Amino acid sequence: MEMIPWRDVPKSLDSWKRLGNEYFSVLNTANEGQGALACYERAIQEVKADVAIIAVLLNNMATCRFKMGGFRTAAQLAGAAVHLDPTYVKGWFRFASALAEVPEAQKVAERVVAHALKTIPKMATKERRLLEGTIKTDPTTGTESSFKSYVQWCAELESPGFLLVTKDIIDGSKDVDTWRKLGSDFFVKSDYQAAEECYRKRMAASASCCRDVALVLNNVAAVHLMLHHEASDVPGISVGGSASDKSDHVPSTEAALLNCTVAGIIDPLNHKTWTRRARCLEKLGFKQEECIHDLNAVRASVVSKAFASAESRERVQAFKSNMSAEVERRSQISESKPAKVSDISTDTQRKERDALQPESIAAMALNNKSKAEESIDEYIARMESFEQMVRFGFAASKSKRQIKSIPREWKMFLEHPPPQIHVEFPKLRGWPEGIDPTFAQKILHRAYLDASANPWIFADTMRQGAFYEHMDPSELVKRWHGTEALEVLQSKGKFLKYGDIIDGRTSESDALPAYDARIRSNFVNNPNRAEVYFFGSTHVAIGFNDLSSLLSAKIQDKTSSSTGPLRFEGIEMSEFAVAKCKVVAQMLGSPDVSIASVMEVWLSSTWSETTLAAFRKSLDTVLAAMKGTHENPKVVSYLKHWASTETISAAKARSEFFLNIERYNVKTLMAPASFCRQIDRLDLIHVTMWNVPSGAPPLEEDFAFNTVDFMTLLEDFAERQRKQKHSVDRLSVADLFVIHIMKNLQRLRDLIQAHKLTINVMYGVVKAVRGKAANDPVNQELLARIAMMHPYTISWSNVLDYFLPDDFHDLARRCSMYGDCMHYGYSMNWPTQVYGASIIDYDPKYCKQVIDTTLDTALCFSTSSGPSAVPSSMQLFKMMGLDKLVTLPFREHPLNATGYVLAHVYKQHWIDHFMKTGELTGTAAFRLGASYTPSNNGLQMDTMDLSMPSPLYRTSLTLYMSWCYDPELRLQGANNPLELGAATDKDLMADMLKYL
Repeated sequence: MEMIPWRDVPKSLDSWKRLGNEYFSVLNTANEGQGALACYERAIQEVKADVAIIAVLLNNMATCRFKMGGFRTAAQLAGAAVHLDPTYVKGWFRFASALAEVPEAQKVAERVVAHALKTIPKMATKERRLLEGTIKTDPTTGTESSFKSYVQWCAELESPGFLLVTKDIIDGSKDVDTWRKLGSDFFVKSDYQAAEECYRKRMAASASCCRDVALVLNNVAAVHLMLHHEASDVPGISVGGSASDKSDHVPSTEAALLNCTVAGIIDPLNHKTWTRRARCLEKLGFKQEECIHDLNAVRASVVSKAFASAESRERVQAFKSNMSAEVERRSQISESKPAKVSDISTDTQRKERDALQPESIAAMALNNKSKAEESIDEYIARMESFEQMVRFGFAASKSKRQIKSIPREWKMFLEHPPPQIHVEFPKLRGWPEGIDPTFAQKILHRAYLDASANPWIFADTMRQGAFYEHMDPSELVKRWHGTEALEVLQSKGKFLKYGDIIDGRTSESDALPAYDARIRSNFVNNPNRAEVYFFGSTHVAIGFNDLSSLLSAKIQDKTSSSTGPLRFEGIEMSEFAVAKCKVVAQMLGSPDVSIASVMEVWLSSTWSETTLAAFRKSLDTVLAAMKGTHENPKVVSYLKHWASTETISAAKARSEFFLNIERYNVKTLMAPASFCRQIDRLDLIHVTMWNVPSGAPPLEEDFAFNTVDFMTLLEDFAERQRKQKHSVDRLSVADLFVIHIMKNLQRLRDLIQAHKLTINVMYGVVKAVRGKAANDPVNQELLARIAMMHPYTISWSNVLDYFLPDDFHDLARRCSMYGDCMHYGYSMNWPTQVYGASIIDYDPKYCKQVIDTTLDTALCFSTSSGPSAVPSSMQLFKMMGLDKLVTLPFREHPLNATGYVLAHVYKQHWIDHFMKTGELTGTAAFRLGASYTPSNNGLQMDTMDLSMPSPLYRTSLTLYMSWCYDPELRLQGANNPLELGAATDKDLMADMLKYL
């Protein structure tokens, strides 16, 4: 239901139009614009009698033109007449008969007759036969068209300026009715020219009404155009086809074209109708050149009569200048039209990427088809039935012995259900505009059931061994990040031991490890540590994706005498990320752009009008600065696309986000169930979507809260609570996230304004120097360019995951050949290379104790009792303050929690492997060649550790690292991820230290 505050009951065309405009401001696909369209219809109803007369006059002039052989103009006038008065049978007859005389319009004439019969179902038999008789008996002729309705007649107009009121038409010597009667008299005498002249003079008396009605019709066109825009797929974003128009309705875009065309016909000087018409033609698939040709034709037709126009000079001049401006704008767009990012469509790239998912790989390896996916309704029914069965069994266990024999996991499942997020969200917040409530309810209900089963039910299947017996092969593919490692495991046989490094990639392979270009991310895939950067130095961020590393960094003086700014140089292979960060950096450095707008552009797809204006202004500045440069063409394509594309509504953005998150990132919908406070659960729904050109890679998992170290938010929460206990009651985690982002964005802006920070981002792909890439001139130039920057710090994000270790160290040494350089990076894939780092690796027949102990620790159960009891992970997490905001353990699959436990056991195996392969052997030195220097021939290890886990992270197993190759450098690495803060429970920590 649409609700609009309105003081007075509308009683005129203008007041109904204004009310319709209010409804238009809240238009969405759910209400189909009904409020706005109803108001605009009432507006025209207020002048119904005048409109009926205008329709008759238009049809009379159409008949005159028909008699004189001007069939195209006759069709134009009659088409306008029946649109103004759809019940006007004579108008439909003249319309169809005129089109029937145009050779290529036979098909359109047939559609006109069909539409007329549908519009007037009770048409008299005689009139029906007369109308049907206009269709010629010859086989249907005419060119193929993309139009789905009779509106095709609007595509080409014979005389757009036909009804322009000229001075010679205005004649007050007779009243209006007399002119119409005189016209009829001349028509009977077959003096069609004189008859038309009389009708035109009568029409001049209704010029004011025509202008008013044209304004309303153009607004109706705007509604239909918006409905089309909202219902259409967004290139590079939409994951499912949009609903098509119903077969018995005129499609939205064609309805828009019809309304603005008729508006232009009855008021030719209304330039807005013609510019909207060009937009409609473009939406219907007309080329930019064709749209420009149409605008020029309209302009020429109207201007040819403008010298004799009875309209004001100002209105004529406004028409000329605005039409010329629109032609110029479209000409510039045509000249600078963004190229496709790829000839391969986004949907095809998405299918190719989906084919690489573990489920698909496992199905191919086993030469079988993927199992049919369980529908959401089937899943809900199955899980609810399961829960009822468990509760019944628990209730039937009467004796203490029976109750005691029930596994702890089942008791936790029954006694500690998660918050009912599927109930509290719609009850307390309602469904956001643009979301299908029925489907959304099911999605959240499924998330609740997932949270209810996790970790307890799946943990019990692990403990009992059923998980291993019925494990899907895709779990093994996912665990080892492909199938190559499985061959290595098999080859080791009985010599395989826990802690062994298993890497299926080999240096003999012709295919170099590489990042999949069919992935596009709005944000970094993992929170950045607070790395240390220095004023007066250069920091190179390779694979930065966004500016999160800079946002979280501690920037300090290199020495007491160091001067100059920190130069942040970002190098990224995602053209989308480079283009986006160029605009964000420009906005950040512009003091007239609010920090809130910078944050919106970076992290959200729902922007204010102010943000949109600032974005476009900054975008123009970026494009202007790039003229004459050799920028990557795909980066330019993204920027030009954003400069020329239309915005989508917040409702549309939410709808597309919801479909994307349901298909590719459903895990994030379960995350809120791990939060203690209701306000956090309600606020942890994030919307981010970016409009992109054709061929752009599909979105990967995207979750903005994954970009900030959760402990930072927790520390802020604890510090505020310490200062004033109830100050955080109304502050959600989402609020703390926004506060953190805006505070640090302002910090960066202050540094930019003080000339202490510069930001430059560019497209670039670093490649391993071996095989075919050994002599790649582009790669050699990029590596030399990085080295010549003399970086004091280099961050690699998780780029190192995509290289063999020796290849990566070779690259890193080349980039820091002049020494005095600290390296930062993190690995997300390291557990996939260490045997024993996943509970999947343990056979329940031989490793029952290991499985039980790991599960107990992960599920926060005490692993022993008495004075020698070892603290569980629950105590560690409480010591760090996690229980202030989240429930323990998290509501997620036990593979994650057990993985975190085992990561602490086996991380050193991978660290040792990483450092061992980084040692400068004779072979490694020979490979470096001229890039070998005394300043990069060492290897020092700094901080290497896991951070605290969070339900908001894509993975909590990320290993953060810092190291250097300069043997003389004094290490100043990133902050310790376990550094104590306001959230730390000091007493609990003191107790835990007793066991260390």
